[in-house]
Amino acid sequence: MTSSYNKQFSFTMDHLLEGCQIIGFDWTYLYLNKSAEIHNRRPNSELIGRKYQDMWPGVEQTEVFKLIKNALEQRTASHFENEFQFPDGKKGWFVLSIQPVPEGVFILSIDITVQKNAELALTENIEKYQLIADHSEDLIYWISPDRTLQYISPSCLPITGYSDTEFMNNPMLFASIIHPAEKNKLLKHAIEAGQEDYAHSIEFRIVNKKGETRWMNHTCKPMFNERGEFIGRRAKNHDITELKAKEEQLTESEIRFNKLFFESPFGMVLVNSDFSFKTLNPAFLTMLGYEENELLGKTFNEITHPDDKGKDTNDVLKLIRKEIPVLKIDKRYIRKNGEVMWATLTVVANYDNDGKFKYNLAIIEDITARKQAEEELRLSEERYRSIFLNSQSVMLIIDPESGRIIDANESACKYYGWSYSELCLKNVSEVNISPHSVIAGNLSKAAEKSEHFFNVKHRIADGSVRDVEVYSGPVTFGNEHYLFSVIHDVTERKLAGQTLRISEERYRNIFESAIIGVYRTSPDGRILMANPTMVSMLGYDSFEELAQRNLETEAKNGNFKRDLFIQKIDHEGAIFGFESEWKTKEGKPIIVRENARAFYDDEGHVLYYEGTIEDITERRLTENALMESEEKFRKAFDINPDAITITRISDGVYFSVNKGFLLTFGYTEEEVIGKSSVELHIWSDPDQRKQFIEKISQKNGVENYEAKLCTKNGRIRDMLVSSTVIEINKVPYILSTSKDITELKLARESLEKNMLLLNEVGQIAKIGGWEFSPITGEGEWTEEVARIHGLDPGAPSSVEISLGCYPPHARAIIDEALDELLQKGKPYDLELEFIATDGIKKWIRTIGKPVYDNGKIVKIHGSIQDITEKKQAEVAIKQSEALLNQAQEIGKMGSWSINMKAGTLNWSENMYRLLGMEPFSVEPTFELYLNLVHPDDRHLQDFYLLQIMQTKQEVNYDFRYILQSGEIIWVQNNISPVFEDDHLIELYGTNIDITEIKKTEQELIRAKEHAEASDRLKSEFLNNISHEIRTPLNGILGFASLSADPNISPANREMYSNLLHKSSDRLIKTITDIIDLSMIISGSQTIQKEYFDVIDLLQQVSAEFEKEFEQKKRHFVFNNLTGQPTLMVDSDITLLHKVLSQLMDNAVKFTDAGEIRLTCQIKDQELTIEVKDTGVGIADSIKKQVFGVFMQEDSSNTRKFEGSGNGLSIANGFIQLLGGKIWFDSEAGKGSTFFVSLPYNSED
Repeated sequence: MTSSYNKQFSFTMDHLLEGCQIIGFDWTYLYLNKSAEIHNRRPNSELIGRKYQDMWPGVEQTEVFKLIKNALEQRTASHFENEFQFPDGKKGWFVLSIQPVPEGVFILSIDITVQKNAELALTENIEKYQLIADHSEDLIYWISPDRTLQYISPSCLPITGYSDTEFMNNPMLFASIIHPAEKNKLLKHAIEAGQEDYAHSIEFRIVNKKGETRWMNHTCKPMFNERGEFIGRRAKNHDITELKAKEEQLTESEIRFNKLFFESPFGMVLVNSDFSFKTLNPAFLTMLGYEENELLGKTFNEITHPDDKGKDTNDVLKLIRKEIPVLKIDKRYIRKNGEVMWATLTVVANYDNDGKFKYNLAIIEDITARKQAEEELRLSEERYRSIFLNSQSVMLIIDPESGRIIDANESACKYYGWSYSELCLKNVSEVNISPHSVIAGNLSKAAEKSEHFFNVKHRIADGSVRDVEVYSGPVTFGNEHYLFSVIHDVTERKLAGQTLRISEERYRNIFESAIIGVYRTSPDGRILMANPTMVSMLGYDSFEELAQRNLETEAKNGNFKRDLFIQKIDHEGAIFGFESEWKTKEGKPIIVRENARAFYDDEGHVLYYEGTIEDITERRLTENALMESEEKFRKAFDINPDAITITRISDGVYFSVNKGFLLTFGYTEEEVIGKSSVELHIWSDPDQRKQFIEKISQKNGVENYEAKLCTKNGRIRDMLVSSTVIEINKVPYILSTSKDITELKLARESLEKNMLLLNEVGQIAKIGGWEFSPITGEGEWTEEVARIHGLDPGAPSSVEISLGCYPPHARAIIDEALDELLQKGKPYDLELEFIATDGIKKWIRTIGKPVYDNGKIVKIHGSIQDITEKKQAEVAIKQSEALLNQAQEIGKMGSWSINMKAGTLNWSENMYRLLGMEPFSVEPTFELYLNLVHPDDRHLQDFYLLQIMQTKQEVNYDFRYILQSGEIIWVQNNISPVFEDDHLIELYGTNIDITEIKKTEQELIRAKEHAEASDRLKSEFLNNISHEIRTPLNGILGFASLSADPNISPANREMYSNLLHKSSDRLIKTITDIIDLSMIISGSQTIQKEYFDVIDLLQQVSAEFEKEFEQKKRHFVFNNLTGQPTLMVDSDITLLHKVLSQLMDNAVKFTDAGEIRLTCQIKDQELTIEVKDTGVGIADSIKKQVFGVFMQEDSSNTRKFEGSGNGLSIANGFIQLLGGKIWFDSEAGKGSTFFVSLPYNSED
């Protein structure tokens, strides 16, 4: 036993990874294992039997020697780290444990050289690294192999808000500032990074001390010393928060571009450098009637009208070469159905950051309708011109803003005496002799429709002035607004009336002797005399009434200059042309011109004043008005936003310019005056200036001449120029007014496009507008409204037809809505059934809103839209959803979707049921979802989301939910992603309940494991049986052969005989066990019950093992706790004997020291037998398999204990046949207790 133990101990020591050495009291090496040989770096054969000091010269001066000596002499133990220098000069680090043992000292050594070198290299590298990192703006740190923070740069403070001291003192601080959503990502990164020799990079968020979220770009790299040993990992964290913000802005910009591109009502195409279509938006495909796959890879040339091919090729090349900024052209394309489509093509080139061409963006606007309208307008204008030109009435077309005569018919030319070209060069002010302000006012009134008839005087070519009546009203040609004027000559009629008035006035003048006022006043201001003219002038009915006034009193108030009058007349004796302000009877001031003189008595005192007064109020007002008009003209010249210039006709030199010119063209007055337009390069096209001057020369002026003029900074502006020739000091000049119409032209073009787009959108969206007056009962509607009613687009609106299209139930609803709108002003928005006049049933959406005037409803504005397709789609969706819910309920599945942009989660009706909830009882949230996911499976969500982001492919995986009821279910999660320009925008998927499948799988796995275990045990059993049969059989054959030798001694013969019997017994037992096990498994084992004394049986079994107790020197105790010397039981004595023998045999076999105890007792009508030992016990790892077939703790052929491993399985089978139970309690190293219980039925 001791020899076996020593061998086992020696084997264990030899194979330890730690170095083991034993040094005797005489300092001689007694033992070294293989690891010690590696640590000493020399063969053990060189050391065994040699002294420690001899093998390591100079070791006596080391601390190690002193500690070994203390262990040998004072028997003290020690444990320490030691650096040891070998004879070749190399060094190594070891953890040494020195223990006193009976043979001397035992030294246990662990080589930590690699770790120590790594620590030293780490320290050295950190010091070097720190010099650089301390001055870096990036957050840099260094961690050791055991993940301890060794260094962090001071830049951590501005980035995180925490100092390097705080990080060094708190190892968990860095982990605590990681954004919660990033923790799993960082953990995964840390696991993947490991010690791999390449840099790892990742982006994540932190939350700094202020609570701000910052984005970091993290790069880490493992560090190795010169021997390739891992000494730690360094990391650099660069703050990329601003970069992330810019990326987000770029992403938003891309999203806006894509939204504009794919949702634009205009056709849009991205064109490759080879002119092939790269990307096409839906509007372009709809425009031409093609599917996307039909046009991708084709070119514009392939769908261009034959007459327009090549029309824009040169300009496209110029665009790509950056010679022009944008290409814009009108051309024709051929639709798929063969129709011709007119379009405005606008092309802009796109280049990368290096200036290299990427693609062209082409915008296509369908202008077919506009082209048709232009053609219709041309025909209409031709019809109008025919009527205009052939009329006998004098007709003019006038620009209401400038007063320029735009057009004139032949009758007008005859009447005025000028040719057509001469008349159309004139301004209406050259014909109408009224003041400019009156002319402008009349033009404005006519344009605004506030007044149409005017009585004025016109000057004709021979210089004579004619009285005319003018009818004038607004007309529109294209986008231009003019006045259409019809002129009637009423000169003869006027002359007849004037002759009559002269005759009447002559008679009245004779009656009224004086046309000016004549007066006499006293020095104290009393009016002594006044003629009727003066009485009337001052508004009195009679002289007597006028005589009540006192001029002296009036001088004290107002502007009456009585004091100045007296002072002047006293000094000069008379005054002439004295102007002052008088008041009429009503207090109205009038301005009078006065001539007067004083009359004196003999003493030189003033008797009275006589004089005349003339009311010059109107003349003064006229003069003031004239002065104001001149001032207004001067101011108008200066403040007019249009560019006004006066240039010398001979050389084009600027004489005067207004502020509008300076602002428009960007010059200062000093830069312009004295220079010509040619010197300043005002005209972008010199030839155009020549044409302009020629027109002025021919017609003495020009009106609304469109020219392209150049500003100081080189910008070309569209200008509308009107000029006339004037004379200043008898020198001819050109007075020009230039109106900047650049924005106006762009606005008009935009308006045309918008109107066209509005009509197209209405037709595409099947929506139209209408207007109804409840006062007049009349209304209007758009063409699309007529189409919805099943009528021709041009059909007039009809309330009766519209209301008649509603079926009875819908008619009642719309009638009620209209009543409430008219009575209460309540708008409505309804979706109703509708039957068009052509019998087609539809669904429409109708909206009506009241329009008020002075608190009364005067109109109803509304819209009507054909929503038939939408309604059909809603019905289809509801049917589809019902079928989907039914299918999901049958298949135990639910569906879900996540909108990544909106951050919303949606569940189907059956998804709620799958999760044990009432449908739509709660709002689905990510927090609710994650709370339902089994904690052990939550990491799967992040893992597979990361996989989707990397692969952009569908994924499916299994995980568990914990329902609110506590039930755990398994689901299969199938996820499909939707990406837009590499951005994940939506996830949708299904959850399928696979709980039953999982249960089946687990049962299959258990069955498989059981089968595999059975196969393994069967293999072990066959191996054991082979061993158990061969071993005794070989003994029998061998010892039988030896016993047959006639020359052996009697003692040896007896020994061989005993061994022969022992081998025979073992073989018989093995065969018996196999037979018993086979009968139990096959169910053919029978039981023979009878009453027998179980106490006697227990004593018999004890006696059978008495010799073995004596041989092994084991103490045996039998306890009969029944209190009876005999105990009769009804059972099978043979099977119970085998069970007890097996238990006793195991107890003896596995107990090397201590005792074995056999106990019997009766409790609760059960007989319990215990076999207890103090042996090796049973390991926890095999306790569950103890009663299994073919079961041994050591199944190898070299095992210490014999046996097939089926003894306990057979015992368990027998006890179950007897209606009992068998179990055990065991602790490894302390022993086992086996319990057998049987029903106790005493013999009656």
